[in-house]
Amino acid sequence: MNKLTHIETILESIRDDEKYSDEEKSRRYDYVDEAVSSYVTYHNEAVDQGRLLSLARFRMDFDEFAQYVERLHERRKEMHKSMIDHTRILNQLCEDQGLAKIYTGPLSDQGRKDSDTRFGVAEFGEELCRDLFKTTHEYGVPAKAREAYKDHAKRVTQEGRGWSMLQRMIERADAQKNMDATPGIDK
Repeated sequence: MNKLTHIETILESIRDDEKYSDEEKSRRYDYVDEAVSSYVTYHNEAVDQGRLLSLARFRMDFDEFAQYVERLHERRKEMHKSMIDHTRILNQLCEDQGLAKIYTGPLSDQGRKDSDTRFGVAEFGEELCRDLFKTTHEYGVPAKAREAYKDHAKRVTQEGRGWSMLQRMIERADAQKNMDATPGIDK
């Protein structure tokens, strides 16, 4: 099972669990959203830091560059700690729902100080980011995306969660569909 499918399984399990109030379900959805966001943020930051460092070494003298690297490292370290903490939360949610843990690699109490935990969680986050990226390909066709998100928005709305993002995506898909149908416009 890919990581995104496992995330969706967690969300479905929470949704279908009658022991939780709507407020508790919403809180648990937020935990999952924050966790996924922490992986995306960390990996975006890692890529961006690579870009910044490759340019900075040509623009700064050695001392400036060393200080700059240290600041970037501290920022990334904090994001990494957050990602490790969120991994623990996801695993706890899995346990609460009677599901297999989403992350089965090393997860030491030492957190970032343990290199196996540090690299394992980073690789896990990278896999999840790849799964998220693949999703954009699967929903790349406007009509297909529109129908998928309409179905999802309907289910989400029935659960009492208004996701304006889904509505915007549907509107964009409609706009794209209208643009595709406009004669005389080169694509």
